[in-house]
Amino acid sequence: MKKSIISLLTVTLTAITLSGCALAPVPDMTEEQEKLVAEYAAGLLLKYDQSYDNQIMTPEQLEKAKEKERIQKERDEKTRILAQQYLEKTKAAENNKSKKKSSEKSDDTKKEENKGPEAITGSAIGTFLGTDGLEISYDGFKTVKSYPETGNNVFSVDAANGNELVVANIKVSNQSSDAIDIDMFSRNVVFYLDLADGSKIPCCSTLLLDDFSIYKDQISAGTSVGTILLFETAQGVSLDGASIGILDGTKQATFMMN
Repeated sequence: MKKSIISLLTVTLTAITLSGCALAPVPDMTEEQEKLVAEYAAGLLLKYDQSYDNQIMTPEQLEKAKEKERIQKERDEKTRILAQQYLEKTKAAENNKSKKKSSEKSDDTKKEENKGPEAITGSAIGTFLGTDGLEISYDGFKTVKSYPETGNNVFSVDAANGNELVVANIKVSNQSSDAIDIDMFSRNVVFYLDLADGSKIPCCSTLLLDDFSIYKDQISAGTSVGTILLFETAQGVSLDGASIGILDGTKQATFMMN
């Protein structure tokens, strides 16, 4: 059908633009009229040319495109909310820090702070944090130059030149029969990497959706999710004897990484 239309249009154009053709008498046209006819014909050729077929989507392709756009909008909205909450949390933390500096600590608080950190196993993180119904455990680590390595997340973190990222895997499991909410974002919990030489490296501040230090989501019954904690160290630094420390208010805990 398209070929027939294009062929017919080509013949018509030939009849219009060439003199002496016996197909049909052609009336005299001004230069402006000839230009308008040529533009109209070119438009029709483009309309029916096969190279423009890729502008038309099947119902299935259109549905997939709509679903992809919906998912992207949801991710963008979740990221926007996390970014806003992150800014609010940072501002609140700065205010609390200023208040603490201007007030004296009670004797009881000082005694609690002087206590050494509680040694726990990686599987007892949930118990220490008091996350009722959820099992939170340490699940090994790896070192990378950039996280996530696949580049599929909205945000990514790159190590500075000469540095690398220590990615500690934290598994969150819900073994109950009901969905459970977890909200680390609203809690004032601090994580740090404690090296054997006594160096303490704070957890990286990120907006990654799987960052355990700010993780906020609902865990379905009987399911598990993988989250991470990020620490930036000098490249090649020894992690033998390293541990991860947790500071939850006045409570402190530490667990060995290997």
